[in-house]
Amino acid sequence: MGSAEAAEPTGTSGSGAVVVDVTRAVILANAEFVAMGGAGAAFAVGGAGMMLSPAAPANRRMESVAPIVWSLVLLQSQIGEKQDMSNLGAALDEDVRMFNIGLSGGYHNGAGGILGAGADYQVGDARVAVVEGHASAAVALLGGDLVLGAGPRLLGMRVTADGVHHDYFGAGVELGAVFANWRQAWNFALTLRSGVAAGPVDGAYDGIDAARLPPEIIAGIGWSNLANLPEETGGIPVRLVADVAVDAPVPGAVALQTVFQGELIPRGGWYTVSPRLGAEVDVWRNRFRLRAGTYLEPSRTDLAGPRPHATGGFELRLFHVAAFKERVKLDLAWQIGVDYAPGYFHGAWVGINVWQQGQVGGQYDRDVAPDVTAP
Repeated sequence: MGSAEAAEPTGTSGSGAVVVDVTRAVILANAEFVAMGGAGAAFAVGGAGMMLSPAAPANRRMESVAPIVWSLVLLQSQIGEKQDMSNLGAALDEDVRMFNIGLSGGYHNGAGGILGAGADYQVGDARVAVVEGHASAAVALLGGDLVLGAGPRLLGMRVTADGVHHDYFGAGVELGAVFANWRQAWNFALTLRSGVAAGPVDGAYDGIDAARLPPEIIAGIGWSNLANLPEETGGIPVRLVADVAVDAPVPGAVALQTVFQGELIPRGGWYTVSPRLGAEVDVWRNRFRLRAGTYLEPSRTDLAGPRPHATGGFELRLFHVAAFKERVKLDLAWQIGVDYAPGYFHGAWVGINVWQQGQVGGQYDRDVAPDVTAP
């Protein structure tokens, strides 16, 4: 580990202008993905699943027998002070709050969704909010065995200092595909995202030229035994997932928080790779799910090496409602996820998921699911 030396300000416009790398290296997601080590692109569904794939809104798996599907996910959590949030080799004087809100809906083979996932940093006297947004349209083809999705990848940042707001905004594109039901057990996913540069909307803050997200590739594989279980209430469903996320460099960038600490630390100068593993078990069928996972947080600075994480959590269905001859089925669940690494701990204690009835690690079943090819 090197020493924390100040970097020369870099950027593309003006003296002292800098570009900040806001790539998410730790898992800042909803409670389910936190508990599963950030993995699960192959089984991603609904608004929350858009964190990993724009195809998620139309990926029903065995989620519903009704032609209309929808989901809502909410999360607000806090990371305490004096933690090494960005794996810079030392804890910074910052307080971080995170939030996620997603909504998706679909009819037969088409679906769409939006997701906003953000982090709010209190650093000294300044406050910085960074939001990564996703909006996608998705379609299920080949009886649900192939799901495709596409839409914009959005980045917004607000810097508040001395009572003045400085806003940044930018947009890119993302494409995703989920290949489901191979041998009734396997799913595969691939997500491609362009980079995003968020430039100042109403004047830059103290020389920050832009906030940037690099191009990203997420590849995932998942296995589930649900299709081979005897009946709806028999057996113990299991889901196993493995993902890898690759982020490109952001040349000449620095760590966001260090802009307000008086010492610029270079960040994002090379490609980084994050392998992720997760598992889920329905210990009480359709009521209580246990989750665990692990991932390797890559270092995007030369001050620290890659950092391994251990994750875990659960999901408890609070109640289930069915109406209109079973065409509307709603579940409300409480989710918890925890993420631990040396110098870092995140507890996502208040995760609420509202979705149409489904099962853990479900595979698309033509015997009970709607005809997604119907008009």
